[in-house]
Amino acid sequence: MRVNIVIIFLILYCQFSFAQKNQNDTITLHSSDIKCILQKSKITNPRIVIPRQQIKVDKTCNKPLDGFYKIITGKNEFFLTKFKNGIEDNDEFNYIKYYTNGKLKKIDFKGTAFFGSKYLSIPNYSSKRLIKGIFIDCYSKSIIDSIEIKQIISKKHLILKTNSKEDKIKLKFSHNFISD
Repeated sequence: MRVNIVIIFLILYCQFSFAQKNQNDTITLHSSDIKCILQKSKITNPRIVIPRQQIKVDKTCNKPLDGFYKIITGKNEFFLTKFKNGIEDNDEFNYIKYYTNGKLKKIDFKGTAFFGSKYLSIPNYSSKRLIKGIFIDCYSKSIIDSIEIKQIISKKHLILKTNSKEDKIKLKFSHNFISD
């Protein structure tokens, strides 16, 4: 029952948070137009190590990135992600789609509310029924676990299911998720 509630919440959250489908809503930037500023987090407990956050700022207007962005990394490569106050918005749920020559090549699913201190990555996305994925630690960027993901593509939905030892995850998106 709890899993069903989480899945329903995830579907609704994705539909509303990534509603910027219009080209005018998506902000396009080159990776060279972004600078990173290291900023210490303010923590009052002296026993806790102070983490540093990378705030991503637009060089042209010197403001933190805020909204849905298309970041161009090369001649035919870009990725899509959501930022909030200069930080990738991974508190609830965020996905990053990487494209090469206009084709979806890689997807990262992040969200501390769903995955904790790790995220799910599909490094070689394809439309096959079974695809390989990996769980990666958010901080050390090391691989935690390799998993097999069952993919169901219908006319209306894309469903990704994992059956790893630790986590059973079911992600459901509209079919537009892979065709955008």
